[in-house]
This record gives sequence, structure tokens and C-alpha cells, in this order.
Amino acid sequence: MNLINTPRYENGTITTEWETFDSLPQIAQYAINIAIAAIYNNHFVNDRVIQIYEKTDRQFLIEELPMGSGGVGQLKILKSQIRFQIGYGHSKHNYAKTLIIEL
Repeated sequence: MNLINTPRYENGTITTEWETFDSLPQIAQYAINIAIAAIYNNHFVNDRVIQIYEKTDRQFLIEELPMGSGGVGQLKILKSQIRFQIGYGHSKHNYAKTLIIEL
């Protein structure tokens, strides 16, 4: 699911992606909102990382992980963490800079 390319409302109803976002814990919503702002404000991935670290006081981890073909803004929800892609993917498994939020 990609939050960057999906409108919040479609035909007067909230989209599935944003409904899922609204169901996340408050801390995850906070971190993802900061990451979305960093994506819109910065073209370069390293500048996005710096902005996220500055606004969150390095509270969250950013690593390069395999994210698949969702693109920048992709949200992955796992059992113990939430991953939000902030960089562009490369190589066979699309390794990309990812914001990691531990649950």
C-alpha cells in the first residue's frame, strides 16, 4: 500500500490505505507523517533521513531493507514493526531506505 500516491478520499469515502493508516498506533502515525513531509520537502534521500532524525530526535531506526515494488511511500505492516519506504529501491529485491517503527 502506498500512501504518497493514494488520495485520502475517493468518491466521498476514505480509501483503504488511509483507513489502515488511521488504525495504526499514534506513535506510528506521528513518525509516518514526519516521513511524508520529509519526502515532499526533499529530493535527495539523505536529506530526508536527516530531516526525519532531526524532527524525531533519532527515536526511530532507518535502514536499507528489501521492500518490493511499492515505491517511495510504501507501508508494510509486520508482526513486530511497521516499515515505511522513504528512498528509492535498487537491486533484485528493491532494497530501499526504510523508516522502522517498533511495535
